[in-house]
Amino acid sequence: MSDQHELPLAPVNIAPEVAAAHAEALADATERGRWPQRLLELTDICEAVIHRTHGTTQRELAERLVLEIANYLGGRPVYLPRGDALKRALRDRRIWRDSGKLSPDELATREGVCLQQIYKIIGEMRALEKRRRQPRLF
Repeated sequence: MSDQHELPLAPVNIAPEVAAAHAEALADATERGRWPQRLLELTDICEAVIHRTHGTTQRELAERLVLEIANYLGGRPVYLPRGDALKRALRDRRIWRDSGKLSPDELATREGVCLQQIYKIIGEMRALEKRRRQPRLF
């Protein structure tokens, strides 16, 4: 997901157990920075605020979004990438969000990527989500 870190390449024909281990390795390589997880959290916050605020003006909605993000981050410094890295991360978030609603073939067609890339993205996002819900003990 980041141009700054080289991710390990996936073999073409692999067993499901090996694929799961590979997805974990990809997630570990991606998680060198915390911004992918922060991006998930920020998009969740924005979705929740937008869902709760029907009938508000754009300015009111923008102010509520800023307030909610500020309350969540609490003065912590946060890194978010720009350009292609951010666009890929948002694309990956869309794929993860819709992975239970659409088939992998439909996702690949909609997003303009190959089927193998869809499986790789879903594995990475699953690992990020797991880490977010079940933090490491040590």
